[in-house]
Amino acid sequence: MSVTGVLTKTPIPVARAKTALLADQLRTVPIGGVIEYYHLNMVSGLDTQAAGRSRLRTARKIVQAENGLIFGAIRGQGLKRLTDQEIALTGRDNLRKIN
Repeated sequence: MSVTGVLTKTPIPVARAKTALLADQLRTVPIGGVIEYYHLNMVSGLDTQAAGRSRLRTARKIVQAENGLIFGAIRGQGLKRLTDQEIALTGRDNLRKIN
């Protein structure tokens, strides 16, 4: 919040750059690997479990669309890159929740 109590928006180029940083980090996770929220927070300068959650959600959508990578959340810890078997066992309804 600014001094006047009005929320200040992140400039679009900055938001895009932070989303790209998050997507780049997600691409480095091996199948079955976990990337911690702490690491994502340090790389992006955002709290990916609070105000930066939308940037992380967008990054996950980008790597799913561009690279076919699907992540599941591990509550309070981070994101796990799902194996093919985990993806197959995850129902269509749950995949929508993951994204």
